[in-house]
Amino acid sequence: MKRTRVRAALWGRMAVSVGFLVLAMGLLVAIEVVSIGLASGVAISLPYLVFTLALGSSSLAVVPTGVVYGGLALAAGCAVRVVQSEPAPTETAIEVAAVTYLLVMLSSIVATGYLLVSVLGGSLRAAILVCGVLVAAVVVSWLLYAAVDWSNADETERSGYSVHEPTTVAADEPVGITTEMRSVLEGIGELTDRPASGYFGVTLAGVVVLGLCFAAATVVPTVYHLPGLAAVGSLCIVGLHIGTTIRSEYAGESAVLRDLERGERRESRATATTRADDHDLATLQATVGRLAAQADVPTPTVRIGSSATPRAITVGYRPATSTVVVSRGLLETLDDRELEAVLAHELAHVVHRDAAVMTFLALPAANASATVDRHVANPVLAIPAAVTYAVSRWCVALVSSYREYVADDGAVAITGDPAALASALETLDAELERRPATDLRDHRSTAAFSIVPPPWEEHRFFDRTRRVIARGIFGTHPDTETRIDRLRTAVDGRD
Repeated sequence: MKRTRVRAALWGRMAVSVGFLVLAMGLLVAIEVVSIGLASGVAISLPYLVFTLALGSSSLAVVPTGVVYGGLALAAGCAVRVVQSEPAPTETAIEVAAVTYLLVMLSSIVATGYLLVSVLGGSLRAAILVCGVLVAAVVVSWLLYAAVDWSNADETERSGYSVHEPTTVAADEPVGITTEMRSVLEGIGELTDRPASGYFGVTLAGVVVLGLCFAAATVVPTVYHLPGLAAVGSLCIVGLHIGTTIRSEYAGESAVLRDLERGERRESRATATTRADDHDLATLQATVGRLAAQADVPTPTVRIGSSATPRAITVGYRPATSTVVVSRGLLETLDDRELEAVLAHELAHVVHRDAAVMTFLALPAANASATVDRHVANPVLAIPAAVTYAVSRWCVALVSSYREYVADDGAVAITGDPAALASALETLDAELERRPATDLRDHRSTAAFSIVPPPWEEHRFFDRTRRVIARGIFGTHPDTETRIDRLRTAVDGRD
């Protein structure tokens, strides 16, 4: 009866969590659509005017303007991807990305200023003043963001500071927009078994969209042609991003997993795979396969993270597409018996679908972080992104503590060895306490997926208040000592 009440309370918390997440994500998506739409309207206003004068018809001008819009969006998107992901982007890519960032940021400021003045009923002078204040706030916020980012970087990063993630591309081989566009086109060809079918399908979809735009332009007043085209394009861009995210989530490459891998790369700076890694991976996969057979669930994929911080994390929506990430530090910290108990704990999350619930609840936080990165900490977008991130973290905290107890019980049911799990928890908790705080900062967004929480980092000011908020309101784990006591009580009960 008590467990039934706990489960009912858990489902009630999840319902509340989903409601808040939908509102927060809706706000973030709406602001991003408006920002990109305004930037798009500015970018295509000149081509639209030229085609209108050349063709003598604003309705006909919508079609070639839409083609130009598609080309500009593709080039800008590829430039942004090159700048964010490649170690040696070309100057052209950097310039195009900078212009894109600037347009979106200014559009966000204009939209926010207009909204504020409209609500307050101010004059044109008030609108200019508000926009000026917002521009100043943007500059100050960006400088603060850059300063914090710089201060969090270690000495190696500061000596050769770069915002790009390390990749296997050589630093002396600059990557340009055309290279990325070629990669995108190859991806379009791989949408089906036959590349020609993929290209034909995308082309046909483009023709249909342009035809619908022309049909709409013949019945919509001329004054709405340009704003309408920009709005449709903005919805398509944001919708494409959302669709790609959903597709990646369904395929097992969740945003939470990508966020974790970014943290792994930032901490380790290692990308090479050694023969020892291959051997350890094969051994881990065999162990997880044996435990999964005992738990009667499909064997999840196993990955070895290069981080020296001991961590074990499970993400995924379905047991067949779930992924267990085990860090190099965990393999070096635990013995075989403790490691098996930890793997059983992670499999228990898969059995009880905890991984699916937590991945879903943590997805908005990971996407909010990606939105901030995508728009270079644009404060107008950073504010709703921060709200989304906080709501997502709070929703995770609502349901995560109970799931850890259930996973501990599930691990004991799989291995029949509560003492091994208790020993592993004690070892990991002590090891994390000895780790420098800099090793743990890159994993804050995925800390809820770890088997034990990171240690508390003391602050000079308001430490107690921060601890109450972090451990109470946003606390994702029960007290580790309490979990260890529960497991040792189970050992005493067996004796």
